[in-house]
Amino acid sequence: MNDLPRNFPTEAPFTAHVNNVPLNIKSEGDFGHKIEGLVKYRYQGSKLVKVMSARFGIDRITGKRRGFAYVEFATPEEVSDAFNKNENAKC
Repeated sequence: MNDLPRNFPTEAPFTAHVNNVPLNIKSEGDFGHKIEGLVKYRYQGSKLVKVMSARFGIDRITGKRRGFAYVEFATPEEVSDAFNKNENAKC
């Protein structure tokens, strides 16, 4: 946990805001599974994450998805692993 930013939460929930969520992902559960799969693929199975929950941002007026989501992880290390899946991501 030493590599996390100083202002990183130390108690649950560990929730991340994710932008550019594809609209073709049908459910919040499916989105969580895709994140888990991306992390598993990136680290070739040496690191795994468990998405506790995911919820899409919904427009209050139209009821349509807005292209972002909130994803909750069990530990701060899982958040870090999920966001460090590519070179451009910052935790």
